[in-house]
Amino acid sequence: MAEGEIGSITLDGEQIGGFLDWDIAVDIVNHQPAANASFASYWLFRLPPPDIRLDMDFYRRQGNDLRLINRQCARPDFPPDSPLDTLIKSPLRFTLDVAPGI
Repeated sequence: MAEGEIGSITLDGEQIGGFLDWDIAVDIVNHQPAANASFASYWLFRLPPPDIRLDMDFYRRQGNDLRLINRQCARPDFPPDSPLDTLIKSPLRFTLDVAPGI
C-alpha cells in the first residue's frame, strides 16, 4: 500500500483536476495484481468525458518538496454534476488500469 498527500489529473497533457489524501492498494485477484486507488477529496477544472482514460500522478511530500510516487492511467467515474473549480470533499475509489510498481 502507498499513500500520499496530493495528485494531479491530466487529459491529453492538460491538467483538468487534482486530488488530496490518496492511497493505492494492490490486491491479488485470480492470480493477477489489481490496483485500487482512492482519494478523500478532489477538484476539477473541466469534467472529462465518461469512460475515458486519464493520466494520474500521485505525489508524496518529502520535506519541502513533492516526490512523484506513481503515474498511472485510470477511468475514475466522476459524478456528471460535479461542480468545477471547487474542492469536493467526497471520497472516490476506482481501479487503476495497470498495477503500480510500489
